[in-house]
Amino acid sequence: DGKVGILDVSSLAGPSIEQAKVKLKTLISAGAEKIILDLRDCAEGPASNGADLANYFIKGGTIFYSQNRQGERIQVVEAVPEKFVTDLPVAVLINGSTAGAAEITAGALKDSRRATIVGEKSFGQGSSQKIIKLKSGAALILSTAKYYTPGGKMIQNETLRNAGIDPDIEAP
Repeated sequence: DGKVGILDVSSLAGPSIEQAKVKLKTLISAGAEKIILDLRDCAEGPASNGADLANYFIKGGTIFYSQNRQGERIQVVEAVPEKFVTDLPVAVLINGSTAGAAEITAGALKDSRRATIVGEKSFGQGSSQKIIKLKSGAALILSTAKYYTPGGKMIQNETLRNAGIDPDIEAP
């Protein structure tokens, strides 16, 4: 019951975040009464784009935060009311290839009780990294902080069992 709009987001890199916003607004103007946000196999894009996508569905509150090794919060990303688009009911589809920015979106929507998460446990990639280029041409990649959902779940956990976003409803 009710017209369902499907917002398929395969990447959160570059201009895709703006494209997702345009698609969402188009679904709403076409009469969608419920939204399915498909984040399966979405693994590209910066954390900020994952936060923006979540913000389209969340008016206020924390979207995610990061902590350094000492356990200090070094970044807290809050929803910006001007970025909010809709309060229509949402279901989010995730799978084992949902990673990074898309996990920030799924985690924020789950913890804020804004959406039902359906599918498989996500990949578990949630860290801020610094790349140091070496003279030899090689690169050293350092994880400088870990990302957490508003409810305090570390997305990238050393214990594989604890990594990723767990679906509310498991569906392979």
